Amino acid sequence: MKYLLLTTILFFSVLFLLLRKSLLTAYWKKKIFQHLLYLQSFNTGEKFFARPASDRICRTALRQRGGEEALQHFVSGQRKPLRYLLKKAGMKKEAAVLTACKKPEKAIRPLIFCLKNKPDDYEAAAYLAELYFLTGEKKKGMALLEKIPSKVKNRYIRAVKNYLLAQDAASWGGLQEASEYGAAAVAGFEKEHAFYEAARAQIFLGTIYRVSAIEDVSELMLRTAKKIYEDIKFPDGVADTCGNLGMLMVMQKRFSEAEDYFHQARRINNKLGRRTAEAEIINQSALMSLIRGDVKGAHKTVLDALKMHKEEKNLQGEAFSLDISCYIQLHQKNYKALINTAKKAEKLHAALNDASSRLDCLYLQATAYFELGEAEKAESILRQITEEAKNESVNFHIANAYSLLGLIFLQKGELLRAKGFFAQSLQLEQKNDRLNAAATDFANIALIEHKRGQKEDARKNLEQAVQCAKICGDEELEKILSEELSKYLN
Repeated sequence: MKYLLLTTILFFSVLFLLLRKSLLTAYWKKKIFQHLLYLQSFNTGEKFFARPASDRICRTALRQRGGEEALQHFVSGQRKPLRYLLKKAGMKKEAAVLTACKKPEKAIRPLIFCLKNKPDDYEAAAYLAELYFLTGEKKKGMALLEKIPSKVKNRYIRAVKNYLLAQDAASWGGLQEASEYGAAAVAGFEKEHAFYEAARAQIFLGTIYRVSAIEDVSELMLRTAKKIYEDIKFPDGVADTCGNLGMLMVMQKRFSEAEDYFHQARRINNKLGRRTAEAEIINQSALMSLIRGDVKGAHKTVLDALKMHKEEKNLQGEAFSLDISCYIQLHQKNYKALINTAKKAEKLHAALNDASSRLDCLYLQATAYFELGEAEKAESILRQITEEAKNESVNFHIANAYSLLGLIFLQKGELLRAKGFFAQSLQLEQKNDRLNAAATDFANIALIEHKRGQKEDARKNLEQAVQCAKICGDEELEKILSEELSKYLN
């Protein structure tokens, strides 16, 4: 009987110790991962994911004497004890992860060294690819992703790869590919119970569907992400999601709801001391004011955002503020100021390696010169765009340039050359499903045919223009084109 009692006591003692160890490990895994995210909380935009590495850090520390104390020091802001334990254990990759969450650019070399020693370390390759994306060296990141097998066994790494591929696809306008990769990333993260990462991927998908004008799905994705962040008590994520929901409401012209979301986001960011994130919300509010037609309000708001971004030395935010200022000046027909602002924004985008936004700024400069009657300067910039954009994966910049070149030659009375440029623009717009822009090209070609006395060809092109406007749901453009078409039918 005593033997049975001792066996029972021993069994439950071992069970208690195992349960305590399991609960302790789970507690520290969550604590360390949250702290690694906290270290990045003052940086807006994408975050560095490395859950498998952070989990190993916890397990390794808890197996060593003084490990739990080192973890406690780490979440209190003292990093040396934990880094010493990792160095002692030879965990260079995990040490690089700690560095990456605070200073991404400084973690690149250690991870390159890890890959050099072990080329088939796909986890290190995925982390390094993330860092390249974060630091603006996406081409290097894509080269690494190509080396990671599409069916790599580690499901988390597979999800990270899909998430990065989704970002790349979105950058060159491949929204269908972006949504497919994004959905695969969400599914992978959810299966790994990586809820924070799943929420980030949901936000990304919500943005893709918003840009694609699939607004009901976008709203569902963003609300799902918001609920996940609320459930895991991550206010930074709630604020970011509110900002995205606000922009979605602006697109739907639900301005009072947009204001509520922007207010929530600003309040959370202000409370957390996230000044850069707060300034980005102010930028979005300025954009909303511009869309509502409140140009003065937009101008005042964007200056507030620009000032904050300069104080925070956030070049990306500063560039976006200048982009909004450009469109305000375009609306005001203040073309000389537009040229100066667009040049400033162009320089910032060049420093950020953002080729697409830089080409947008060049196009705005060309537009301003055209409106000022300086056609030669406008033509020179547009030809620069067509040359530079050949090396980019997106080609709507070329289409825009061709369209404006068409207007320049139409103004000069060189109708056939103008028609040729509009036709080239139209071909690209149809290829990219930019039907509202295609409608404008059809209308311009119709105008040229009318001037050439080809009334039947003019009518046919206008019919195509009306059809494009109807399909893309641009009711105002459809009305204008239909009225023009009626002149040929009567």
